[in-house]
Amino acid sequence: TVSAEDANSCKSETDATYVVTVAKAPTITITPKESLVCTGSETELVASGAGELGSYEWSTGDVGSKINVTINEQSVFTVTGTTADGCSATSDPITINKKEKPEIEISGNFEVCDGTSTEITLSTKSGSSPIFQWISDTEKGIYSVIETGATKTLTPKTTTSYTVRAIENGCSEEASFTIVVNPLPEIHINGYATNGSS
Repeated sequence: TVSAEDANSCKSETDATYVVTVAKAPTITITPKESLVCTGSETELVASGAGELGSYEWSTGDVGSKINVTINEQSVFTVTGTTADGCSATSDPITINKKEKPEIEISGNFEVCDGTSTEITLSTKSGSSPIFQWISDTEKGIYSVIETGATKTLTPKTTTSYTVRAIENGCSEEASFTIVVNPLPEIHINGYATNGSS
């Protein structure tokens, strides 16, 4: 029953039925493309639960159902979803962990004389055993795949830059080096002819 009274003390009453609908709070979830990411790499996070007309705001400040994040350290993310009815909820946090890229160490003689060779050795700072790919910046081709600690003999005809790539646990890192080729000295012989008499 609803009653009303005006300034003149006149009252009126009426019976009315009102239906109050309580919207259910959404359950917001995050689905990561991957939970373990190479350092410095990007991965995608997808939010769901707010419905087709809902909206999302991430702990990063981004908005939208999908975001891309770059992982440089272990990172925690949440997202708040709001339905079309205006009900909001925040997801449970998810953690994206990082895995380190192999750090390449290159040793050998990086300066040679024309026509000579040099042995270059690849390893990693951690002492692990990734796959190494040798790529010539000049030829843009893969020389070979070798194990860590192995050596490769190179005989460049001119000063040449090389790129090497280490691949380990799905992560890769590149490093470059240059072998300088020095020309051989030119030898000139000066003399004069004689008639053989004393």
